[in-house]
Amino acid sequence: MNSGIQEIRIFLSSPGDVTDERGMALQVIERINNEHAYRSKLKINTVAWEKPGSGTAMPAHLEPQDAIKLGMAEPSQCDLVVVIFWSRMGTPLSEKNLKPDGSL
Repeated sequence: MNSGIQEIRIFLSSPGDVTDERGMALQVIERINNEHAYRSKLKINTVAWEKPGSGTAMPAHLEPQDAIKLGMAEPSQCDLVVVIFWSRMGTPLSEKNLKPDGSL
């Protein structure tokens, strides 16, 4: 039975140099979820590696991106993708992720 509450999944992605901005984005999403006007109509579920309950473990033997891939939904499985950048594009890729010519 449909409860009438629309669920939206937001995939949040960013490198480590924008932790403050990422935190602000999570706060805005949480504020919307707690807003009385939306509470009975909308539920936003955030997919983000550091969110409690995300199920993303960070095993020491894996590179960060590999660990994230194991435990999180893909962006294509979400309704909205939010990406925040500043001066970094993420963790540098290892040799195993490169093609023989050095490209991705």
